Amino acid sequence: MAHRIISTHDAQGWSRVGSREELVADTSIATSGVLNLWRTLPNTKIPGPVDAPDLLPDMGNVLPGEVLVFKWTVNANTAATEGGDVLEFTDTARPGFHSTATIDVHTVLSGRVVYRLDAEDVELDTGDIVIIRGQSHAWANPWEDDAIIMVTVIGAAAEE
Repeated sequence: MAHRIISTHDAQGWSRVGSREELVADTSIATSGVLNLWRTLPNTKIPGPVDAPDLLPDMGNVLPGEVLVFKWTVNANTAATEGGDVLEFTDTARPGFHSTATIDVHTVLSGRVVYRLDAEDVELDTGDIVIIRGQSHAWANPWEDDAIIMVTVIGAAAEE
């Protein structure tokens, strides 16, 4: 089981563990499980609060200045075609395609996954990183093993 460990300073200024908690995956997405790792709100100060907001990774609602970190699993032999409680897919002609008004950094921790774009598909392997800046995309995993991806979502202002 994964844990979230958040550091803090004690009264003497020493760095210490401020909180440690077990993380539980949200399985509302039919083809995967999402594990919320961390979220800051706009204008969060350093060192910041020890408590992490316990929010689902609502990627469509990350404001400029917010940062959201989560891990998700793309199950073997599936295509991520449903957003569950996390993301609304509105492109009915292309199931699973969506875009967000954020900068998203996806790191493949294990397995392989297909990153689908309008013009092409890209096979990603363990260690590959994808940076998405509002482009339409989808995910699939046609292989026999699950793919685990860590995502950092950064709220950004739209280009004028």
